[in-house]
Amino acid sequence: MRRSLLIIAILVLVIQRPSAKELPRGLITLSGVRSKIEVTSGSETYRVSNGAQLVEGVSIHVSKGARVVMLMANGAALLVIGEAKVYVEDFKVLPFESPQKSLYDMKREPSFSRTVLEIPYGEFFCEVKVLDSRSRFVIKTPFSSVSPLPNPYLLKTSFYVFSRKGTQPSIASWHGRIGIELPNGEIRPVSGDSHIFLENGKTPKIAQGLEWSYVKMLERHMNEVHRRQKKLRFR
Repeated sequence: MRRSLLIIAILVLVIQRPSAKELPRGLITLSGVRSKIEVTSGSETYRVSNGAQLVEGVSIHVSKGARVVMLMANGAALLVIGEAKVYVEDFKVLPFESPQKSLYDMKREPSFSRTVLEIPYGEFFCEVKVLDSRSRFVIKTPFSSVSPLPNPYLLKTSFYVFSRKGTQPSIASWHGRIGIELPNGEIRPVSGDSHIFLENGKTPKIAQGLEWSYVKMLERHMNEVHRRQKKLRFR
């Protein structure tokens, strides 16, 4: 009898668990705002400051010389360096019980989520916690898309995207593994410590190893993200 009741209870929990389509919108908190940062929501554009909270469907405009860290409820963080633009196409997170810790202390996302960010141009450093197997995290660029790949060592994934007018766009894979979408739709896995050079309609060129000066730059970006993550605690 007890076993039957336990099976019924498990079935009820499974049935009641929200599907990806039913996930509520997740919050994005802006931190480390420097200079002019504007947000467009529908037909309205307004200036934002530290602590502003956003949801999907908005565009974030970072002026030249400005920067901001987007702290996401699933533990991911995106440092945006102007002149740049980010469109939050999709960001949904399964509600979870507060872990009573900072974003920095989280080793993996607390539930599961769906994230799609579109970055037409700019400079970006992204760090993603270990994702749930049901989660989806995609960053779209004009030339390709990039996603963290499952990591057997349960490590964070970090990478850097550079896309500015007059320069060849590139992606630097630093920690973990990422997947780069090829022109034919296939996903090519790329390990850490790799530089990917993108060309419109062509297969990306991948070079193993990052220059020391490049690594030092990534370390500075990472430290800035970590400082912001330590200041934001779940309640």
